[in-house]
Amino acid sequence: WIASADALLICSGAGMGVDAGLATFRGQSAALASWPGLSNASSGLDYQEICKANWFAKDPHLAWAFWNFCHRAYLAAKPHAGYELVKRWANKAPLGFFAFTTNIDSHWVRSGWDQARLVEVHGAVRWLQCSVPCCPTAWAAPEDLGL
Repeated sequence: WIASADALLICSGAGMGVDAGLATFRGQSAALASWPGLSNASSGLDYQEICKANWFAKDPHLAWAFWNFCHRAYLAAKPHAGYELVKRWANKAPLGFFAFTTNIDSHWVRSGWDQARLVEVHGAVRWLQCSVPCCPTAWAAPEDLGL
């Protein structure tokens, strides 16, 4: 039925990243296994907590250490063949396609997905933005954050 669809809306989340070797980052044990630095941080921190922007003000060293780890992990992971498969399906849809993802790994873009047909609802590793509302602009993140 996908092959005969007039249009496609692809929605993806953590499961798409798992096949690329990324953790789902759910709960404290998953986050600790993914980033050992959390064991040295304030006790009880889990992935959802360490991802909050307030850590950049509260403990900038911790926040940047964590983000640097994530940034490197996401860039090192390669999009798997599933992205290409979905792109082939999408390109056959006569009325077009669109993707909506909660992932920040940029794998949809890195696999050649049209950015105009993509919403990365939580942002993406390839962008940086001021943590204080100094400007509404996001800018391209360098491959090496220099941290």
